[in-house]
Amino acid sequence: MTTKYEGVESNTNEYRKMWMREQRANGRYVENDLEYLKKYRMKARYGITLEEYDVMNEEQNGQCAICGTTGGKYEETKKCGLSVDHCHETGTIRGLLCNDCNTGIGHFKDNPQLLNNAYEYLT
Repeated sequence: MTTKYEGVESNTNEYRKMWMREQRANGRYVENDLEYLKKYRMKARYGITLEEYDVMNEEQNGQCAICGTTGGKYEETKKCGLSVDHCHETGTIRGLLCNDCNTGIGHFKDNPQLLNNAYEYLT
């Protein structure tokens, strides 16, 4: 989807950078905007609040559900150390994963058979 920034897709980092530059130029940018954007993205992408993210993180002892890497609480780090893993077909949240595990599952297209094939290959 092309946007008001000629030739720049709306879901890209370049779009976000251009948007922030425009906000600053028009005097609408304040320090807390980044905090707002983090909260907005979490709600828009996954339908959860940062507080709900922290509850999930606490239930997993702050660790990736697959490899156990520690991510830290949002309120302490001001960033989400673990990715929200979700089914791309249903949107159902499965848990929190480190970036490597989340990306790995994505590369296997969320297909358990492909993951099993990889396991068999490795062993």
